Amino acid sequence: MTLSIYEFDQVYWAAKFKELGFSDSHVSTFTSKYHKLSCSELSSDFPDYGSQFPRKLHSYLSDQYHDQSSLKIDSLHESSDGSVKFIFETTDGCQIESVLMPERRRTSLCLSSQVGCKRACSFCYTGKMGLKRNLSTAEIVDQYRMVSHWMVQNAEWQKSNKLQLDALVRMRKVNNIVFMGMGEPLDNYDNLSKALNILISPHGFAFPKSKISVSTAGHLEGIKRLTKDFPNLPIALSLHAASVSLRNKIMPINKTWSLIDVLAELRGLQNSGRLKRLLIQYTLIEGVNDGDEEIQGLVQLLSDIDCKLNLIPMNEVGFSRWKSPQVKRIEAIQTMVLEAGIRCMVRYSKAQDIGGACGQLNK
Repeated sequence: MTLSIYEFDQVYWAAKFKELGFSDSHVSTFTSKYHKLSCSELSSDFPDYGSQFPRKLHSYLSDQYHDQSSLKIDSLHESSDGSVKFIFETTDGCQIESVLMPERRRTSLCLSSQVGCKRACSFCYTGKMGLKRNLSTAEIVDQYRMVSHWMVQNAEWQKSNKLQLDALVRMRKVNNIVFMGMGEPLDNYDNLSKALNILISPHGFAFPKSKISVSTAGHLEGIKRLTKDFPNLPIALSLHAASVSLRNKIMPINKTWSLIDVLAELRGLQNSGRLKRLLIQYTLIEGVNDGDEEIQGLVQLLSDIDCKLNLIPMNEVGFSRWKSPQVKRIEAIQTMVLEAGIRCMVRYSKAQDIGGACGQLNK
Protein backbone atom coordinates (compact mmCIF):
# COMPACT_ATOMS: atom_id res chain seq x y z
CA MET A 1 0.00 0.00 0.00
CA THR A 2 1.35 3.41 -0.96
CA LEU A 3 1.38 6.32 1.48
CA SER A 4 0.01 9.82 1.00
CA ILE A 5 2.66 12.45 0.32
CA TYR A 6 0.69 14.80 2.56
CA GLU A 7 1.26 12.64 5.60
CA PHE A 8 4.84 13.91 5.78
CA ASP A 9 6.49 17.28 6.28
CA GLN A 10 9.78 18.77 5.14
CA VAL A 11 11.67 17.24 8.07
CA TYR A 12 10.62 13.76 6.98
CA TRP A 13 11.51 14.30 3.33
CA ALA A 14 14.95 15.70 4.17
CA ALA A 15 15.73 12.60 6.24
CA LYS A 16 14.26 10.24 3.63
CA PHE A 17 16.19 11.77 0.73
CA LYS A 18 19.40 11.69 2.76
CA GLU A 19 18.78 8.02 3.54
CA LEU A 20 18.36 7.36 -0.19
CA GLY A 21 21.55 9.28 -1.00
CA PHE A 22 20.03 12.38 -2.62
CA SER A 23 20.72 16.05 -1.90
CA ASP A 24 18.66 18.74 -0.18
CA SER A 25 18.17 20.46 -3.53
CA HIS A 26 16.17 17.45 -4.70
CA VAL A 27 13.98 17.74 -1.59
CA SER A 28 13.16 21.36 -2.40
CA THR A 29 12.43 20.56 -6.04
CA PHE A 30 10.17 17.68 -5.07
CA THR A 31 8.14 19.36 -2.33
CA SER A 32 7.80 22.74 -4.05
CA LYS A 33 6.51 21.17 -7.27
CA TYR A 34 3.85 18.89 -5.83
CA HIS A 35 2.55 21.50 -3.40
CA LYS A 36 2.36 24.09 -6.19
CA LEU A 37 0.25 21.78 -8.35
CA SER A 38 -1.78 20.02 -5.69
CA CYS A 39 -4.55 22.60 -5.19
CA SER A 40 -5.30 23.03 -8.88
CA GLU A 41 -4.80 19.44 -10.00
CA LEU A 42 -5.99 16.65 -7.72
CA SER A 43 -4.20 13.74 -9.33
CA SER A 44 -2.54 10.48 -8.37
CA ASP A 45 0.12 11.01 -11.07
CA PHE A 46 3.44 12.44 -10.00
CA PRO A 47 4.43 15.60 -11.90
CA ASP A 48 7.40 15.77 -14.25
CA TYR A 49 10.31 17.22 -12.29
CA GLY A 50 12.52 17.80 -15.31
CA SER A 51 15.73 16.26 -16.57
CA GLN A 52 17.76 17.25 -13.50
CA PHE A 53 15.57 15.20 -11.17
CA PRO A 54 16.91 11.61 -10.94
CA ARG A 55 14.70 9.05 -12.68
CA LYS A 56 15.56 6.49 -10.02
CA LEU A 57 14.22 8.81 -7.32
CA HIS A 58 11.08 9.61 -9.29
CA SER A 59 10.44 5.91 -9.77
CA TYR A 60 10.93 5.19 -6.06
CA LEU A 61 8.59 7.97 -4.98
CA SER A 62 5.84 7.00 -7.41
CA ASP A 63 6.07 3.37 -6.21
CA GLN A 64 5.97 4.21 -2.50
CA TYR A 65 3.74 7.30 -2.28
CA HIS A 66 0.61 8.72 -3.84
CA ASP A 67 -0.92 12.16 -4.31
CA GLN A 68 -4.59 11.16 -4.01
CA SER A 69 -6.78 12.93 -1.48
CA SER A 70 -7.61 11.06 1.70
CA LEU A 71 -11.04 12.72 1.62
CA LYS A 72 -13.96 12.90 -0.74
CA ILE A 73 -16.70 15.50 -0.73
CA ASP A 74 -19.89 13.89 0.56
CA SER A 75 -22.02 17.03 0.26
CA LEU A 76 -21.91 20.83 0.01
CA HIS A 77 -24.20 23.29 1.75
CA GLU A 78 -24.22 26.97 0.79
CA SER A 79 -25.39 29.63 3.23
CA SER A 80 -27.35 32.75 2.42
CA ASP A 81 -24.24 34.72 3.45
CA GLY A 82 -22.14 32.93 0.80
CA SER A 83 -20.36 30.55 3.18
CA VAL A 84 -19.97 26.95 2.05
CA LYS A 85 -19.92 23.96 4.40
CA PHE A 86 -18.04 20.95 3.07
CA ILE A 87 -18.91 17.57 4.53
CA PHE A 88 -15.97 15.28 3.82
CA GLU A 89 -15.91 11.51 4.10
CA THR A 90 -12.72 9.74 5.13
CA THR A 91 -11.57 6.39 3.76
CA ASP A 92 -12.88 4.61 6.87
CA GLY A 93 -16.34 6.17 6.55
CA CYS A 94 -16.09 8.98 9.13
CA GLN A 95 -17.41 12.43 8.30
CA ILE A 96 -15.86 15.79 9.12
CA GLU A 97 -16.76 19.36 8.25
CA SER A 98 -14.89 22.40 6.95
CA VAL A 99 -16.38 25.83 6.33
CA LEU A 100 -15.30 28.36 3.69
CA MET A 101 -16.29 31.92 4.60
CA PRO A 102 -16.14 34.87 2.19
CA GLU A 103 -15.55 38.50 3.05
CA ARG A 104 -15.06 41.41 0.71
CA ARG A 105 -11.28 41.20 0.47
CA ARG A 106 -10.45 37.79 1.84
CA THR A 107 -11.60 34.24 2.29
CA SER A 108 -11.22 32.24 5.49
CA LEU A 109 -11.27 28.47 5.84
CA CYS A 110 -12.20 26.75 9.09
CA LEU A 111 -10.50 23.35 9.38
CA SER A 112 -11.22 20.35 11.60
CA SER A 113 -8.51 18.46 13.48
CA GLN A 114 -10.47 15.50 14.91
CA VAL A 115 -13.53 13.38 14.28
CA GLY A 116 -15.54 14.56 17.26
CA CYS A 117 -14.00 15.94 20.46
CA LYS A 118 -13.49 14.65 23.97
CA ARG A 119 -13.58 18.05 25.69
CA ALA A 120 -17.41 18.08 25.96
CA CYS A 121 -18.01 21.83 26.23
CA SER A 122 -21.68 22.23 27.20
CA PHE A 123 -22.59 24.61 24.37
CA CYS A 124 -20.80 22.76 21.54
CA TYR A 125 -22.48 20.22 19.28
CA THR A 126 -19.16 18.57 18.35
CA GLY A 127 -18.51 17.87 22.03
CA LYS A 128 -21.69 15.81 22.20
CA MET A 129 -20.17 13.35 19.70
CA GLY A 130 -17.31 12.38 21.95
CA LEU A 131 -13.96 11.67 20.32
CA LYS A 132 -13.96 9.07 17.55
CA ARG A 133 -10.37 9.57 16.43
CA ASN A 134 -7.71 12.09 15.48
CA LEU A 135 -7.39 13.20 11.89
CA SER A 136 -4.17 12.24 10.14
CA THR A 137 -1.84 14.92 8.84
CA ALA A 138 -3.02 14.18 5.29
CA GLU A 139 -6.68 14.50 6.32
CA ILE A 140 -5.99 17.92 7.80
CA VAL A 141 -4.00 19.15 4.78
CA ASP A 142 -6.46 17.61 2.31
CA GLN A 143 -9.28 19.78 3.64
CA TYR A 144 -7.27 22.78 2.47
CA ARG A 145 -6.37 21.11 -0.83
CA MET A 146 -9.93 20.02 -1.61
CA VAL A 147 -11.47 23.40 -0.81
CA SER A 148 -8.78 25.24 -2.79
CA HIS A 149 -9.39 22.94 -5.74
CA TRP A 150 -13.14 23.50 -5.45
CA MET A 151 -12.55 27.26 -5.59
CA VAL A 152 -10.48 26.86 -8.76
CA GLN A 153 -13.29 24.86 -10.33
CA ASN A 154 -16.03 27.23 -9.12
CA ALA A 155 -14.87 30.71 -10.06
CA GLU A 156 -18.48 31.89 -10.11
CA TRP A 157 -18.55 31.54 -6.31
CA GLN A 158 -16.04 34.40 -5.99
CA LYS A 159 -18.03 36.51 -8.45
CA SER A 160 -21.36 35.85 -6.75
CA ASN A 161 -19.91 36.94 -3.41
CA LYS A 162 -18.36 40.06 -4.97
CA LEU A 163 -14.93 39.23 -3.59
CA GLN A 164 -12.36 41.92 -4.33
CA LEU A 165 -9.26 39.80 -3.98
CA ASP A 166 -5.78 40.93 -4.95
CA ALA A 167 -3.59 38.82 -7.24
CA LEU A 168 -1.78 37.02 -4.42
CA VAL A 169 -5.03 36.05 -2.72
CA ARG A 170 -6.53 34.84 -5.98
CA MET A 171 -3.48 32.71 -6.65
CA ARG A 172 -3.61 31.13 -3.19
CA LYS A 173 -7.43 31.01 -3.20
CA VAL A 174 -7.75 30.71 0.60
CA ASN A 175 -5.95 33.48 2.47
CA ASN A 176 -6.86 32.78 6.11
CA ILE A 177 -6.90 29.41 7.87
CA VAL A 178 -8.46 28.94 11.29
CA PHE A 179 -8.29 25.66 13.19
CA MET A 180 -11.70 26.17 14.78
CA GLY A 181 -13.60 23.24 13.30
CA MET A 182 -14.31 19.86 14.85
CA GLY A 183 -11.98 18.83 17.68
CA GLU A 184 -9.49 20.36 20.08
CA PRO A 185 -6.48 20.92 17.78
CA LEU A 186 -3.91 20.60 20.57
CA ASP A 187 -5.24 17.16 21.51
CA ASN A 188 -3.89 16.09 18.10
CA TYR A 189 -0.66 18.02 18.32
CA ASP A 190 1.69 15.67 16.46
CA ASN A 191 -0.45 15.59 13.31
CA LEU A 192 -1.41 19.25 13.65
CA SER A 193 2.23 20.33 13.85
CA LYS A 194 3.16 18.35 10.73
CA ALA A 195 0.20 19.90 8.90
CA LEU A 196 1.33 23.36 9.99
CA ASN A 197 4.85 22.65 8.74
CA ILE A 198 3.46 21.59 5.35
CA LEU A 199 1.25 24.67 5.11
CA ILE A 200 3.87 27.18 6.27
CA SER A 201 7.10 25.85 4.72
CA PRO A 202 8.43 27.91 1.80
CA HIS A 203 8.88 24.56 0.04
CA GLY A 204 5.35 23.55 0.99
CA PHE A 205 2.29 25.72 0.47
CA ALA A 206 4.20 28.81 1.67
CA PHE A 207 1.14 29.97 3.58
CA PRO A 208 1.93 33.02 5.77
CA LYS A 209 2.17 31.99 9.40
CA SER A 210 0.44 35.21 10.41
CA LYS A 211 -2.64 34.10 8.44
CA ILE A 212 -3.13 30.86 10.39
CA SER A 213 -4.81 30.73 13.81
CA VAL A 214 -5.06 27.76 16.14
CA SER A 215 -7.95 27.71 18.57
CA THR A 216 -7.84 25.92 21.90
CA ALA A 217 -10.18 25.43 24.82
CA GLY A 218 -7.20 25.89 27.11
CA HIS A 219 -4.83 22.96 26.50
CA LEU A 220 -1.90 24.25 28.53
CA GLU A 221 0.68 21.65 27.53
CA GLY A 222 -0.31 22.02 23.89
CA ILE A 223 0.06 25.81 24.08
CA LYS A 224 3.59 25.36 25.40
CA ARG A 225 4.50 23.00 22.56
CA LEU A 226 2.85 25.14 19.89
CA THR A 227 4.56 28.38 20.91
CA LYS A 228 7.94 26.61 21.15
CA ASP A 229 7.65 25.04 17.69
CA PHE A 230 5.77 27.92 16.01
CA PRO A 231 6.61 31.16 17.84
CA ASN A 232 4.17 33.99 17.15
CA LEU A 233 1.62 31.78 15.42
CA PRO A 234 -1.71 33.46 16.33
CA ILE A 235 -3.67 31.69 19.06
CA ALA A 236 -7.40 31.91 19.81
CA LEU A 237 -8.37 30.97 23.36
CA SER A 238 -11.96 29.81 23.83
CA LEU A 239 -12.64 31.29 27.26
CA HIS A 240 -16.45 31.49 27.59
CA ALA A 241 -16.44 31.99 31.38
CA ALA A 242 -14.47 34.25 33.69
CA SER A 243 -14.99 32.41 36.95
CA VAL A 244 -13.37 29.07 37.72
CA SER A 245 -16.61 27.60 39.07
CA LEU A 246 -18.65 28.42 35.96
CA ARG A 247 -15.90 27.37 33.58
CA ASN A 248 -15.61 24.04 35.42
CA LYS A 249 -19.31 23.48 34.71
CA ILE A 250 -19.48 24.42 31.04
CA MET A 251 -15.90 23.57 29.99
CA PRO A 252 -14.58 20.42 31.73
CA ILE A 253 -11.05 21.05 30.38
CA ASN A 254 -10.78 23.72 33.07
CA LYS A 255 -10.57 20.96 35.69
CA THR A 256 -7.34 19.79 34.03
CA TRP A 257 -5.84 23.18 33.17
CA SER A 258 -7.30 26.12 35.06
CA LEU A 259 -7.94 29.33 33.15
CA ILE A 260 -5.76 31.10 35.73
CA ASP A 261 -2.77 28.95 34.76
CA VAL A 262 -3.53 29.19 31.05
CA LEU A 263 -3.74 33.00 31.12
CA ALA A 264 -0.56 33.18 33.20
CA GLU A 265 1.23 31.14 30.53
CA LEU A 266 -0.11 33.38 27.76
CA ARG A 267 1.05 36.50 29.61
CA GLY A 268 4.50 34.98 29.99
CA LEU A 269 4.64 34.11 26.31
CA GLN A 270 3.74 37.68 25.39
CA ASN A 271 6.40 39.05 27.71
CA SER A 272 9.01 36.74 26.17
CA GLY A 273 8.07 37.77 22.63
CA ARG A 274 6.78 34.34 21.56
CA LEU A 275 3.13 35.35 21.20
CA LYS A 276 2.16 38.57 19.43
CA ARG A 277 -1.46 37.95 18.48
CA LEU A 278 -3.95 36.56 20.97
CA LEU A 279 -7.67 36.36 20.37
CA ILE A 280 -10.05 35.62 23.24
CA GLN A 281 -13.39 34.09 22.26
CA TYR A 282 -16.36 34.43 24.57
CA THR A 283 -19.69 32.88 23.60
CA LEU A 284 -22.54 34.86 25.15
CA ILE A 285 -25.21 32.60 26.68
CA GLU A 286 -28.29 34.22 28.13
CA GLY A 287 -28.62 33.68 31.87
CA VAL A 288 -25.38 31.71 32.06
CA ASN A 289 -22.35 33.94 31.46
CA ASP A 290 -23.82 37.32 30.45
CA GLY A 291 -24.55 38.81 33.88
CA ASP A 292 -22.82 41.95 35.15
CA GLU A 293 -20.80 40.03 37.73
CA GLU A 294 -19.45 37.60 35.14
CA ILE A 295 -18.62 40.37 32.66
CA GLN A 296 -16.89 42.42 35.34
CA GLY A 297 -14.87 39.33 36.16
CA LEU A 298 -14.01 38.98 32.48
CA VAL A 299 -12.81 42.58 32.31
CA GLN A 300 -10.65 42.08 35.40
CA LEU A 301 -9.25 38.82 34.05
CA LEU A 302 -8.14 40.41 30.79
CA SER A 303 -7.01 43.76 32.20
CA ASP A 304 -3.29 42.95 32.05
CA ILE A 305 -3.09 40.84 28.91
CA ASP A 306 -2.70 42.10 25.33
CA CYS A 307 -5.60 40.59 23.43
CA LYS A 308 -8.60 41.18 21.27
CA LEU A 309 -11.93 39.93 22.62
CA ASN A 310 -14.58 38.48 20.34
CA LEU A 311 -18.06 38.36 21.82
CA ILE A 312 -19.95 35.61 20.01
CA PRO A 313 -23.74 35.43 20.44
CA MET A 314 -24.52 31.76 20.98
CA ASN A 315 -25.51 29.88 17.86
CA GLU A 316 -28.49 27.57 18.18
CA VAL A 317 -27.72 23.87 18.51
CA GLY A 318 -30.35 21.18 18.49
CA PHE A 319 -29.60 19.55 21.84
CA SER A 320 -29.57 22.73 23.96
CA ARG A 321 -32.14 25.17 25.28
CA TRP A 322 -29.46 27.80 25.75
CA LYS A 323 -29.69 30.85 23.54
CA SER A 324 -28.04 34.17 22.83
CA PRO A 325 -28.86 37.28 24.87
CA GLN A 326 -30.95 40.00 23.24
CA VAL A 327 -29.15 42.50 21.01
CA LYS A 328 -29.47 45.31 23.56
CA ARG A 329 -27.78 43.17 26.20
CA ILE A 330 -24.98 42.23 23.81
CA GLU A 331 -24.39 45.89 23.00
CA ALA A 332 -24.36 46.78 26.71
CA ILE A 333 -21.75 44.08 27.36
CA GLN A 334 -19.59 45.35 24.53
CA THR A 335 -19.79 48.87 25.95
CA MET A 336 -18.69 47.64 29.39
CA VAL A 337 -15.67 45.91 27.88
CA LEU A 338 -14.67 48.82 25.63
CA GLU A 339 -14.94 51.30 28.48
CA ALA A 340 -12.46 49.13 30.40
CA GLY A 341 -9.94 49.69 27.60
CA ILE A 342 -10.10 46.19 26.09
CA ARG A 343 -10.34 45.80 22.32
CA CYS A 344 -13.63 44.11 21.65
CA MET A 345 -16.00 43.33 18.82
CA VAL A 346 -19.23 41.39 18.47
CA ARG A 347 -18.79 38.61 15.95
CA TYR A 348 -21.97 37.24 14.48
CA SER A 349 -21.04 33.84 13.08
CA LYS A 350 -21.35 33.05 9.42
CA ALA A 351 -23.06 29.90 8.09
CA GLN A 352 -25.60 29.68 10.94
CA ASP A 353 -28.38 28.67 8.56
CA ILE A 354 -26.47 25.59 7.38
CA GLY A 355 -25.19 24.42 10.76
CA GLY A 356 -21.71 25.65 9.98
CA ALA A 357 -21.21 28.28 12.69
CA CYS A 358 -19.21 28.07 15.91
CA GLY A 359 -20.45 25.18 18.08
CA GLN A 360 -22.74 23.75 15.38
CA LEU A 361 -20.48 21.24 13.62
CA ASN A 362 -21.60 17.66 14.24
CA LYS A 363 -20.96 14.73 11.93
